[in-house]
Amino acid sequence: MVFVTRRLIVVAALGALALACLAPAASATPTAESVGKLIFFDTDLSTPTGQACASCHDPEAGFADPDPALPVSRGAVVTLFGDRNAPSAAYASFIPTRGYDATLGAFVGGQFWDGRAPTLEEQAKAPFLNRLEMNMPSRRAVVKRVAASDYADDFRAVFGRRSLSLTDVRRAYDRIAKAIAAYERSEELNSFTAKHDYAMTLVGPPRMMTFTADERMGMMLFNGAAKCSVCHVNPMSGLPPNEASTIVPTEPILYSDYHYANVGIPKNWESPFLTLSTLWNPAGLDYIDHGLADALPGGVEANPQYDGMFKTPSLRNVGHTAPYGHNGYFDTLKEIVHFYNTRDVPGAGWPEPEVPHNLETATMGDLGLTPTQENQIIAFLITLDDGWWARP
Repeated sequence: MVFVTRRLIVVAALGALALACLAPAASATPTAESVGKLIFFDTDLSTPTGQACASCHDPEAGFADPDPALPVSRGAVVTLFGDRNAPSAAYASFIPTRGYDATLGAFVGGQFWDGRAPTLEEQAKAPFLNRLEMNMPSRRAVVKRVAASDYADDFRAVFGRRSLSLTDVRRAYDRIAKAIAAYERSEELNSFTAKHDYAMTLVGPPRMMTFTADERMGMMLFNGAAKCSVCHVNPMSGLPPNEASTIVPTEPILYSDYHYANVGIPKNWESPFLTLSTLWNPAGLDYIDHGLADALPGGVEANPQYDGMFKTPSLRNVGHTAPYGHNGYFDTLKEIVHFYNTRDVPGAGWPEPEVPHNLETATMGDLGLTPTQENQIIAFLITLDDGWWARP
């Protein structure tokens, strides 16, 4: 059961205070990006106040949820929780609009784990009104709060004198989402300052010597025997190391194909969402997250072939974004890498998948990697964390 405790309230209050300290000041020359950042950090846009977009997309946590102790994200109401682990907002601007690729016979792209929002703008509209997230009663209420904010004049300077008028709430709300999306497209969320990014500007031995021996071996395993790069794509996938080290990428490397798969993650019985009242979770402990299938017209009944599928996330900043998986089942990178390696190995001890249909088997489950090789893959994954290379 989930109990209301004084500690939960104190933790929530401290989180709001931290966000207030991080929040940017109004810009002297406002832009859609600068206004979007102010909205992103605004803790007055929730009911009760205290939660901002940044509460679940904290820059200190790779723009993901900063609380690794919780498998799913807490709402503005401290006793309520969502059913999923908030994905990182960093590099989300590169995710294509969800669509069906007839050549591949697969869905690709979209925001959220199930891709239900086609664009950043549409995604930005949802958390404000979600009762398990920011819990605002209406679009009108959000617009009124922004209109009463310290940065309202900046907003109007960018979008027009009547841009927050309550006579056209729909368009005002669209502008708020547009500002947030502009910030999410900024260099601040898409800095490409990982060790890996620096290495990709070099060729031959200088590139390889940027990495430690374990990182180099992990990269070779990632692009080879471990089959990670089948879904977490990059230009070096499948190439011999000497050849791969001569390629200077001309496009951003995002480490995802943004396709969908059911990797067989077990149900997370530690999720506090499961024990919410039937008002929020009518299925109770029987709740199953059907992923993409539920987000398509007709739901699971009409789309059984997509049951349990979730979008492949980018691996950028993966060292900062624990826990892992759509339901936060894995606390550490070691756990999820070991799961991919041994899910189908008899006696490995993994519980059955939450959705046992449509399991991905070609690229995972029984890879035969040693514990040392798992650790080497993790060493390489950490080289995808931003902040290593401070570009001029």
